[in-house]
Amino acid sequence: MTTTDPADREADVAEPTDDVVRRLQLVFRQVFGDPGLVITPQTGPDDITGWDSLGTVSLLYAIEAEFDVEIDDDEVTTLTDVGAIQRRLSAPARQG
Repeated sequence: MTTTDPADREADVAEPTDDVVRRLQLVFRQVFGDPGLVITPQTGPDDITGWDSLGTVSLLYAIEAEFDVEIDDDEVTTLTDVGAIQRRLSAPARQG
């Protein structure tokens, strides 16, 4: 079995596109019920009311649905802020 260290993925990560940022903003607003919520790459769980463990699960499900991606369990701990999520969504598709 081959495992991939999340740190090894950094070289394969592209900068987020405007479309990724726009769509992710909408997902955050919907999940956290705040139509005025503004996220930045530095926004993390301490900045958003409700971004706790249950909020993370809801957020990840919504992101997977919106972006038609599958986020592996081992990736969840690396998605510590909006910037990390943006980079993950901008990364080239990986082979399973």
